Amino acid sequence: MASLQIVAGDTLPRLVVRVRDRMTNEIIDITGCTGKINYRVNGGAVQSRNMVGLDPPAEGRFAYQIQAADFARGIAEAQVEVTTSDMKKGTSKKIIIEVEEKLAPV
Repeated sequence: MASLQIVAGDTLPRLVVRVRDRMTNEIIDITGCTGKINYRVNGGAVQSRNMVGLDPPAEGRFAYQIQAADFARGIAEAQVEVTTSDMKKGTSKKIIIEVEEKLAPV
């Protein structure tokens, strides 16, 4: 299981994942594939956002630019889902995202 720590309201870092074969650990070429991140914050409703394939596709990388409103303070659980051009799907293991409260002057 992977983990990431962010601050509520931030838009960095960009979340980048690399797609690998679970059996061989080899990088999968994502040409013709789509990616999305499915997540829920504090046990709430599942949200789904499209990811962008990064060039070159042979390096198997998808990215999602975190939006300020995506993650409230607490714990988010996420999975990345990749769909191939022939509609086969693969889903990552769970990613835990710890979201801290932003400290702001009063």
